[in-house]
Amino acid sequence: KTLQQVEPRTPISTYGTSITVAGSYYLTTNLTSTNTTTDAITISADNVTIDLNGFALINTAGTGTSADGISFTSRKNVTIRNGTIQGFLRGIFGNGVSPGILIENLKIGVCFTRGISLLPSADTPGGGVRNNVVYTIGGSSVGAADQEIRGIEASFGSFVVEGNTVGGVTGKGTNDGFGIYCSNNTDTFVINNRVSRTDNGIRLNGPNEYRDNFTSNCTTPYLAGTDRGNNN
Repeated sequence: KTLQQVEPRTPISTYGTSITVAGSYYLTTNLTSTNTTTDAITISADNVTIDLNGFALINTAGTGTSADGISFTSRKNVTIRNGTIQGFLRGIFGNGVSPGILIENLKIGVCFTRGISLLPSADTPGGGVRNNVVYTIGGSSVGAADQEIRGIEASFGSFVVEGNTVGGVTGKGTNDGFGIYCSNNTDTFVINNRVSRTDNGIRLNGPNEYRDNFTSNCTTPYLAGTDRGNNN
């Protein structure tokens, strides 16, 4: 059997693609735009896998863009992996998400408010953010003069945030930057991450736990949460 027979996949070759049918999708080339309002890919179906296939989504509009790299609202069982996302307001933005979200093996940089942002609508189990490199987040000219800026944001649910490297997250105005931000969560685990060059390295709350993490050049390395050891 061919790979296509084993795992039927649909190519993506156009910036501004909207996915409306469940299935497996892959990039065939880099997708670049100067559009300030259109997201590179919008997911409007459950049970979707996107393999960037080593290619990149790039927005070159600059700090005034309000476009996201990949966006989805009220979706479940979404996987995004294997490529680069650069130059967007938020690299990945999932709002009101449900179980089964996996973000892995991505390089997300030079985005202006968030690298990865996952915001479930309720206490949602079963999300993973792993083995990503998130760098140089901040600088948006959109919105309020004072804004918290976050490299990886996984809030209001239950996530495992593991094996990520986050560096250079700069707050806007009088507000701080956060490398990894998990707030209003239950049983979230932050494990074996590397965070550098930001105001707050890892910010947790309540019963969330962290271990085996390293921070460097963070004004406040760890904020709240339960320290399970071997963090420096």
